[in-house]
Amino acid sequence: ILRMEDRRIDYTISFWGPLLFKTILSNKDIKSLLSICNKNTSHHKRLAGVIKEEYTLDNVLFGNIVKPYLEAFMGAYNEYYNISHSTDIYVKQCWVNYMKAGDSNPTHIHNNCNWSSVLYLDVPKQIIEEQNNFEGTGGGPDSISFICGPHNDDFIFQKDFRPRTGDFFIFPAKLPHSVPSYKSNCTRISCAANFTLQETGYHLP
Repeated sequence: ILRMEDRRIDYTISFWGPLLFKTILSNKDIKSLLSICNKNTSHHKRLAGVIKEEYTLDNVLFGNIVKPYLEAFMGAYNEYYNISHSTDIYVKQCWVNYMKAGDSNPTHIHNNCNWSSVLYLDVPKQIIEEQNNFEGTGGGPDSISFICGPHNDDFIFQKDFRPRTGDFFIFPAKLPHSVPSYKSNCTRISCAANFTLQETGYHLP
């Protein structure tokens, strides 16, 4: 828990190989992020996802909104890796995904950055109902899976989540992850961002 003068950021850490950080966006910050989402510049050709509607976001506007959560992440980062020096985090790229029925993200990593993230701005109730009715193994429709190394009975090698509106994950850029499709006739909105780290003070562009 990070306490500041006017707010408190709660987060959880999954203690396995890499740091997998999860927190929850406030309703105010969800609305602020939705307000900067637009369909002006396609980001589709730069990404691995089987998603047609992916658009570039403004780094500065995005960074200003998520800054408190990145400060909480850096606290978790220092604790997890036992780091005492100061480190800057920079927003390198960010974009919005409008995911529809049949869209998916195959297992992939992110290049040319240190850390990556996904923020869920709107997970419709139809998807939640579809997940609740899912009878197979794994996370199910529109879940997100993080995979760390090959299968081993003694390892926690995979983490599956069924995201809800407001969920915010930050993870190492080279951590493989994937999102299966769903069938419901609705649009799920998420933002994604890549970050770089430098050993100095704290700064966002």
